[in-house]
Amino acid sequence: MKCEWCEAEGLRDSAKDCYWILPDGKTAVEITDVPALDCPGCGVYVAESVSQQVEEALYWNDVSGLGLRFSYEALMNAPRIAKSYFR
Repeated sequence: MKCEWCEAEGLRDSAKDCYWILPDGKTAVEITDVPALDCPGCGVYVAESVSQQVEEALYWNDVSGLGLRFSYEALMNAPRIAKSYFR
């Protein structure tokens, strides 16, 4: 595979612990084992598509019972919440 940033060869699948801000804009959480890519030139980074999945899951999933540190898998398996824009 080729790195999308520096175009180096030898990109490998990896995992990374990351911090994200919850949609309330006030709370930071640590998400462990986020799927990432390990580039010999750039280092380990999270692809834009995975970052988008995390953002959407933080918005649409109920993470209130997960605490401030949880795994990517726990986030993806958290129950969906219904948000209504027509109240």
